Amino acid sequence: MTYPLGSFPQYGYQARNSAIRRQRAQENSAATLRAKARYELMIEEAAYMYIDTLMTGATPKNMEGEKVLAELNARMDRILRYHDAGRRVYYRFIGETLRLLCRNAGMRTGLEDVDAEKLKNVARDLGLMVISDPRKLQELIRKEPTQR
Repeated sequence: MTYPLGSFPQYGYQARNSAIRRQRAQENSAATLRAKARYELMIEEAAYMYIDTLMTGATPKNMEGEKVLAELNARMDRILRYHDAGRRVYYRFIGETLRLLCRNAGMRTGLEDVDAEKLKNVARDLGLMVISDPRKLQELIRKEPTQR
């Protein structure tokens, strides 16, 4: 016996078919991963648009407000640069940006004491909300800055 007990040599057609199945599985896996990444990027872009509409017309009232607004603008620029390049910034960063905006705009949202995992879920849910009902975003854009 030239092969170990329990293993049998494969016939040529078996090896060929298994190689074809393996290649197809790898291609399908890569395509699935790319599609999932595109979907997550789309959700992030929707959350970005929502935060951007909240920031529209923001004017600082003092020096500290100017520093916070500069930091928020830097964060938003970073998110936009990543999205324009087709890369993700991930929900944690978007959630932290949302928390910073709400804290300094005086909005009571309950995000102040939220842990990182919950903040990621809030950012993702925000993006999904905008995707599922784009009219909410349009309503925010139409509102007057004094009503915010």
